[in-house]
Amino acid sequence: MAMNNDRYRDKVRKLLALAESSNPHEAERALSQAKKIMAKYNISAQDSEIVEITAIPVPRKRLKDYESLMIACIREVSGCEIFFKSRYENQKWHCYPQFVGVTSDASMAAYCFDVLYSQLVRYQKELKKDHNLSAPNRDVASKSWVKSACRKLLSFFDRRAVPDHVSDFYERGSEGIAVARIRETKASDDEHLNEALRNHGHRHGEQARLSKAAGHQKREALG
Repeated sequence: MAMNNDRYRDKVRKLLALAESSNPHEAERALSQAKKIMAKYNISAQDSEIVEITAIPVPRKRLKDYESLMIACIREVSGCEIFFKSRYENQKWHCYPQFVGVTSDASMAAYCFDVLYSQLVRYQKELKKDHNLSAPNRDVASKSWVKSACRKLLSFFDRRAVPDHVSDFYERGSEGIAVARIRETKASDDEHLNEALRNHGHRHGEQARLSKAAGHQKREALG
């Protein structure tokens, strides 16, 4: 499967760089080696530009709907494709988002997820500690937090289409990979409580920040 050839793509990248050497013998040898690897593992020159970067895991086998929304939002601004790998580690399931794209785009996408998801987890812990909220009520506030943070992200970054060669690579490599299952979260029957939770999540989601340069689009902090 194409997306299992990451180390070979890295090797091709390095060899193609060497092929630009001013030493003609070194350049010829590097180009010849690169072509052999590309032919053996069905890697194109454009494929060699693509990387897969794994973000921090969600500590569940299935994503919740608002976690999926966050990832979809990051896809909109990063020009990356995303797939997921579930692993059973330390007696618990973890779902790892993996961002597929050119190096700068995939790095930016993984960074955005790591930072925003970490802030969301801290917010959820505060809801439990300071307000003693149940898991379903924390989900209501969390969904609103994510929606607010995503609106901020989409207003800060330009939307970017996934490049054709990244989409082609993803389609070839994702054959046989199961689609991530999403768990829908539900609000309680108490509409007054739900409204208060949504307002709380919205206010705190507006405070979400990306505190260092994220990719090549903008270098200011989100916030």
